[in-house]
Amino acid sequence: MPFGFTDWDESVDLRFPFCLTHGIGMARVNGLMLIAGALFLMAPFGLIPFSNTLPGLAILFLAIGVLQRAGRFVLLGYMTLVLTVLYFAFLLLGGIAVLQGIIEWFPIE
Repeated sequence: MPFGFTDWDESVDLRFPFCLTHGIGMARVNGLMLIAGALFLMAPFGLIPFSNTLPGLAILFLAIGVLQRAGRFVLLGYMTLVLTVLYFAFLLLGGIAVLQGIIEWFPIE
């Protein structure tokens, strides 16, 4: 049987890390991570590949995990958000290096 809705529903039902989905403290942390993902999604990097895909996936995984109380999806959302932060840091540091190189080529006197 090909991968369908039934298989998806069974994979969401796995509640491995129970501590990531229960309690008011974790609800607040998960909400803050959703807000962080939304802020990265709003970043104005439209022409750069994966600048909207990674935060969108992080929001998707966190939302599925919170709604279904599936700790594995919350954990996957956290990992995707960390990957997003690393990707954006790489973009910013690369942009700074390029600007410094341009300034060295055309010094202002």
